[in-house]
Amino acid sequence: MQQYSYHHLLDVLPTPTNPVETVGDTQWKIFEIITGINLPDDYRAYLSILGTGMIGYEITPYNPFCKRPLYRASYSCRDWMRQADAIQ
Repeated sequence: MQQYSYHHLLDVLPTPTNPVETVGDTQWKIFEIITGINLPDDYRAYLSILGTGMIGYEITPYNPFCKRPLYRASYSCRDWMRQADAIQ
């Protein structure tokens, strides 16, 4: 199976003029400290460029920093966003 990176995705997706809720290195460090999860580099790079939003009205990549209810994933194992807001 051929492997693709977010660079291939950027070849076919228009880059938003004003991306919403992009994620920076500091935010990822806080996420990793609180959750103990280290997400893949391509995923992190995707969110740093494109931020929160839908692809073709079908796919919504999860952004753990999303504050908009429509795009926010819900989970009960950790309320890490509250902890992250307290750190910042």
